[in-house]
Amino acid sequence: MKKLLITLLKILFAVKPLKIFVLFVLTKITNRRSGLPDFVAEAVHGYKCEKAPWARSFTKVSDSRIAFVSVSGILMKGQPAFNESAVTGDFSYRTISADSAPAKLSLSRTMMDKRFASVDLNMVFPIKALKYLKGAGVIRAVAENHYSFYPYTAKTDRLINGSAKEVARKLRYEGADKVVVIPGCVLAEESALLIQRAIESEGIPTVSLSYTQSGVRRLKPPRTCLYEKGSVCRHKEYLNEKAQIHLLEFLLAQFDLAAKPGDVKKLVVGMPNSRLSKPDETEPESPKEFQKDLFK
Repeated sequence: MKKLLITLLKILFAVKPLKIFVLFVLTKITNRRSGLPDFVAEAVHGYKCEKAPWARSFTKVSDSRIAFVSVSGILMKGQPAFNESAVTGDFSYRTISADSAPAKLSLSRTMMDKRFASVDLNMVFPIKALKYLKGAGVIRAVAENHYSFYPYTAKTDRLINGSAKEVARKLRYEGADKVVVIPGCVLAEESALLIQRAIESEGIPTVSLSYTQSGVRRLKPPRTCLYEKGSVCRHKEYLNEKAQIHLLEFLLAQFDLAAKPGDVKKLVVGMPNSRLSKPDETEPESPKEFQKDLFK
């Protein structure tokens, strides 16, 4: 039934003005706390890319300065809000300092599920986990600046050729060796993977979290971990600090493991187990994982 609904929605959304209007209406009638259902969010997108960009990683993760791009609508106190009233969403970005106190960060009234992320923004911007991994010697340094985008924009060309490219150049200028791109929800996946491609095209190796096979096939990210359980923001287990560390470490490991453009590591069940801590009885089951070429 869900597949049929997705197919019908994709047909409906094939007409761009109609898609923008319907999505705008849906955001108004959907519960603002729980956001759009994932299957509706998956049907929204349709942008296609021809080839995965590839920036070769010349330094190990342990010798790298790591930056984040979070596609969840995070803001620092005092920054202008994202334009949430626009029917086309928002393609702009905000700079987030690594030293920002948690109390000075907030989540926009976005179209994603905010029930857990509003309790702990580290679910979608795991800066605390990144600092922990620096202390453990897994990475060399945490970048001074990180970047935040709104989960959705219909103006993909403005995103690709404007704000995403601008952020990519800033990251290169600021000395980021590698970038982790995290969409907070299925709706944010398309923007996140397009931003990832723009950064990779500037010569900076990237890895992303993704949610749908269709999105990975269409957008061809250079390196990604496919998490098909749905939006990470919907899973309460990621409020656990150890779980956040596990997932981030797993994403970072792909820089040393991915051998070619389009390498996809698929998480089948549970979530990754950290090398830094032994699993205990309260931790989720470690995932079965495998490489899968989704571009064939």
